[in-house]
Amino acid sequence: MKASDFRIGNLVCEPIHKLPFYIGLEDIADLLFDRPKRFEPIPLTEEWLLRFGFKLDREGDDYNYYTLEGFDSLSDYGDQGVSLPKNDKGYSHIYCGYYRNEIDFEFVHQLQNLYFALTNEELKEE
Repeated sequence: MKASDFRIGNLVCEPIHKLPFYIGLEDIADLLFDRPKRFEPIPLTEEWLLRFGFKLDREGDDYNYYTLEGFDSLSDYGDQGVSLPKNDKGYSHIYCGYYRNEIDFEFVHQLQNLYFALTNEELKEE
């Protein structure tokens, strides 16, 4: 993990009890100065997508596809949203229009950061 992968306000979890919390300045400083890690990234799951307000759009053979109002209208063509692999095999994808525009990711904070970069708003739990 690198400090540049995270922003203040990203969701992470503490390593022992896996309780989620929002990252602060001290947490990022720990990464910058190579101090013992007090948190770890949260794997992106269907549960987290639903907590953020994503809705199941359709089911495929290998992936389920989710959309979020506002986020899925950023493209003028094709579909846009998040696909999650079934049976925890493979990576999650953000897809923008055609599949050649996929971005692979696996953690909640990556989705939060991309959402912020595209909308200039925080992705929040409902």
